[in-house]
Amino acid sequence: MDFDNAKQKLNQYSQKYSKHTSRHLLKAYYLRWKHSPIIKNDGELYDTFMASLDSAESSADLFLKTKKNNPEESYYKMTSHIMRAELHAVNDDFIKAALEGKNAFGIIKKGFDWCEGYPEFNISTGLYNYYIEFYRDKGFFYQSLLWPFSKGDKKKGLDYLKVGSEKATFSKVECQLYLAHLYFKMENDPKTGLKYIQNLRDNFPNNSKFVEMHTENLIALNMYDQAEKALASQVQNSNEFFHAKRLLFKGMISYGLNSKIVDTKGLLHSAIKEIEKLAGDNDHYLSLAYLTLAKIELNQNELDRSENLLKKAKNLAKYTYTKKQIETIETRL
Repeated sequence: MDFDNAKQKLNQYSQKYSKHTSRHLLKAYYLRWKHSPIIKNDGELYDTFMASLDSAESSADLFLKTKKNNPEESYYKMTSHIMRAELHAVNDDFIKAALEGKNAFGIIKKGFDWCEGYPEFNISTGLYNYYIEFYRDKGFFYQSLLWPFSKGDKKKGLDYLKVGSEKATFSKVECQLYLAHLYFKMENDPKTGLKYIQNLRDNFPNNSKFVEMHTENLIALNMYDQAEKALASQVQNSNEFFHAKRLLFKGMISYGLNSKIVDTKGLLHSAIKEIEKLAGDNDHYLSLAYLTLAKIELNQNELDRSENLLKKAKNLAKYTYTKKQIETIETRL
């Protein structure tokens, strides 16, 4: 993405609308997209990002003192809490993340009735509807924990996100990204997921996050030639997170294209080493690496090795589409 131009535009906007809450939130969005994932070890960057969110919340609070149910300022306040929750979750501080989510919940509920007049709330309404039922489906523990909360509807959740992907301003791209993620990884529907991530790739060809997700989606559809081209199109990025994932995807593509086993294994083992060095939750990517290694061993009739690798993949698996692949291989052992 063109971050230099974006920074210039952001500075111009902030000068023109010096008292508007949105300028703080736009700065937070800019930092998040440019440096994602932001971790505590980033020091000054972490503090600057937090300060932008704090300023957005404080500014929104000033407006909300006189207009308590103003949808626009409520959205800015809610988003400040949600982005802090995301930041804490990335840094494995789940208690703080939960507290931020709790602080946002009152506005999320109000937003249920504001979607039509203020389309930004389609993202929070959509995600609430989807994830509240996703966790209820996980078993009795979650059902008992979530019983005080309003019921959701996963299909309606996806529908709200679709509306947001067309009508929202701040959250338009986020809605498209969530649709790509949910259809691909949670609904195990990579064909539909590809439609949304392809659109993001077309509109933002230099965004490393979109390249990464596009490549993984193509691999899941066994479109290895296209995945190789997609990965090769990625602009140079010094971010260690993207470097580790590039190694992983190169290994998975190498497996799909029936390249030399020794080369494929080398890429996957190198990816595991690099991913294990990263901060935050990277279990999904480790699961993919072990799953691909398990496939290789199974094809070589090394059943014990395959089974051990598959156990590692299963213990780390987070998403439906990965778990389904593991179940398929288990039937062959």
